[in-house]
Amino acid sequence: MEKLIRVAFLSTYPPRECGIATFTQDLFRELQKNCGLQTGIIAVNDQDYVYGKDVIQEFPQQDRASYTKLADWVNRSAIQVIVIEHEYGIYGGECGEYLLDFAERVQKPFVLTLHTVLPNPSEKQKQILQELCKKSSRIVTMASNSQKILCNIYGADPDKITVIPHGVPVFEVPS
Repeated sequence: MEKLIRVAFLSTYPPRECGIATFTQDLFRELQKNCGLQTGIIAVNDQDYVYGKDVIQEFPQQDRASYTKLADWVNRSAIQVIVIEHEYGIYGGECGEYLLDFAERVQKPFVLTLHTVLPNPSEKQKQILQELCKKSSRIVTMASNSQKILCNIYGADPDKITVIPHGVPVFEVPS
């Protein structure tokens, strides 16, 4: 019997209204359906939500201590890989800095999916993303120009970066 890889997505998730939540839900469903992964969602909350069975853990966005507690929980769990959906505004602290507490403490590999790569970041934004990129096993971005920015501005390792274009390709259909 084939052993399933256990993947958890750290992200916002519906019913929270957020583009990242919808993106994560769509990706999660497709991976479950087509890739034979055992997946779950770790939802970051800005208020109390009632989630379905996809959510295996949740934590409050603005509670700094919850990030290290969450890392400890992940370390004890059967999760093998974490996919962190990153956007500065969805994690707690200034520019989402609390996420660094999680990244520092977690002992499982994580993939960092970057939804925004700023070409002119503040010093704080730059420092946060530099640290996350260093600690990540892989980095996913959705635009090739973001790959260049990550290397040139943030000092990311180009060998860690994969570009997966966002959106739906348009194909010409013969008439």
